[in-house]
Amino acid sequence: SIKFATITNSIVGLNLTTYSPDGVMDLTVENTSIGNTSSAAILCLNSDFEATSSLFSNTVGGTVAHVGGGTANYVHCTIANYFPAQRDAPAAYFADYAIDNNGVEIIAPMNVSLVNSIFYGRNDEEILFFEFIENNIRLTYSHNIFKTNQDILSFNNSLINEDPEFLNTASDNFSLEEGSPARNSATNTGLMIDIQGILRNDTPDIGAFEFRA
Repeated sequence: SIKFATITNSIVGLNLTTYSPDGVMDLTVENTSIGNTSSAAILCLNSDFEATSSLFSNTVGGTVAHVGGGTANYVHCTIANYFPAQRDAPAAYFADYAIDNNGVEIIAPMNVSLVNSIFYGRNDEEILFFEFIENNIRLTYSHNIFKTNQDILSFNNSLINEDPEFLNTASDNFSLEEGSPARNSATNTGLMIDIQGILRNDTPDIGAFEFRA
């Protein structure tokens, strides 16, 4: 587990290749900030991963990528990519398929759970799912904000294409403006503090940051 850490200015923030998509978490990340990487902040191959109250931001490539099956759980996280360069990869990518460094194909079921999280950035589409085998990805989600053209993600009290109104993306400040649609829009999951150690109220805010006046 990694808690209350800052990881920055690397090639990949965390590179997890466990080859054990058994549903038992290989790594949990809490109240942590990872960003300004030349590739991804999170890269998981055939692994089980969970993040809570954490920020993943501003990467040259896609920000979080889970491929080859496994588990990807994000609760009260902010995944935001405003890096000032053109990129093809979305901020978040989930796939049941991958090819490892030896050219071996890896195909495995994937469970994705997204709760109280923000997936936003410069691109028109900031979250994508790829299934090599139909119905191989099981997605559950609620109370998120997505930058996406996929209407299916607008259900379960989630918002699509509503600017979360970050305080200052140019200076990597992803806390919330007072008028942000993320404010008081999350469901209570029992996570008591945000990424900065601020207490969440009974109607918490979506994302890693609870609004502070």
